[in-house]
Amino acid sequence: MSLKALSDASIHGSFDSRIKKLVPVLHGKMHKGECGRYTGAPYYAATSSLRVFPLLVNFFFKKKNKGSDLSFVYCEKEAGPVIKSYSPDLIVCPYLRSEKTMDGQLDFIHSRILEKIRTHHVLSVGSGLGDDEGIRSSIRLILEHAIKNDIPIVIDADALKIVSLNPELVNGHKQSILTPNFNEFGYLMKGLNLLSTGDPVHDVENLARHLGNVTIVLKGHFDIITNGNRIFFDKFELFHFLFFYVAFYLAVKCTEKSGLKRCGGQGDILTGAIASFFGFGVAYLQNRWEHEAELSKEEIPMLAAYAGCKVTRTASFLAFSQRGMATQSSYILDHVPESVAKNLLYTQKL
Repeated sequence: MSLKALSDASIHGSFDSRIKKLVPVLHGKMHKGECGRYTGAPYYAATSSLRVFPLLVNFFFKKKNKGSDLSFVYCEKEAGPVIKSYSPDLIVCPYLRSEKTMDGQLDFIHSRILEKIRTHHVLSVGSGLGDDEGIRSSIRLILEHAIKNDIPIVIDADALKIVSLNPELVNGHKQSILTPNFNEFGYLMKGLNLLSTGDPVHDVENLARHLGNVTIVLKGHFDIITNGNRIFFDKFELFHFLFFYVAFYLAVKCTEKSGLKRCGGQGDILTGAIASFFGFGVAYLQNRWEHEAELSKEEIPMLAAYAGCKVTRTASFLAFSQRGMATQSSYILDHVPESVAKNLLYTQKL
């Protein structure tokens, strides 16, 4: 095995062991919402966050439970009834107003939203927003509020265009995760006047540094995850008495097998999965269950991003293995619990 292959194997092995520590250890004294209150845009992102863990609980403990305990969807007024019709599990808040449906003072609408999101562990912003200026002004305010209050954010899709035009919104907020595809990554690079080197790993690292070390997930054939810093140190044991430490590289690649069909909504599933793990990270830091406090606040965004990528890619592979070219995002969503079962260890205390 080459040195590089050994290095990559060590990184993935360490990440695999550490993301398991994010998973809540359920116990009877927990209250609804303590394992993550998640807010996002449309159905796929919101439902993905809820489906991260039900299969394991059902299989081992015969008791229904879910990933994030509560999933709030903040959407435009006319979209509310449609999204609510998809699932009774979603808490739909049709507070956003487009220029067409503006029926009140924007300040009042914003105050309702900001009052609500103070209670959430993590925000997912961007899926299905569109380019309406009324919506965009609300999103800019929400981003400013979340960053001011150090609320973790996952930023995707149309919200990335807002960031590309206003990079100062997220600059230095290390509790932000950006999830661009190739085209969206180009917008972000252009917004900061950065030129590509031809090496995507180097480009993502460079962008993360110029945004103040936010975490970036560049989606593609494999997912590149970085915050532009060394990730963390890990300790290895040699011959049971000699220890050495390794500072991992700036970027991690998630190379888990994925389905070949590219479906609309697949990125939203990833956003929801990352947000769910990000919410678990907040609950971890709040000591909502007993653990050895091995994870730091600084590394949780990277771990949440890696866990979300791994779970989503595996779910895509499972769906494609069954459906082939007929694969749709709804099928991928159905395989999220099975993907978690394959990738993560889940525990519960009665």
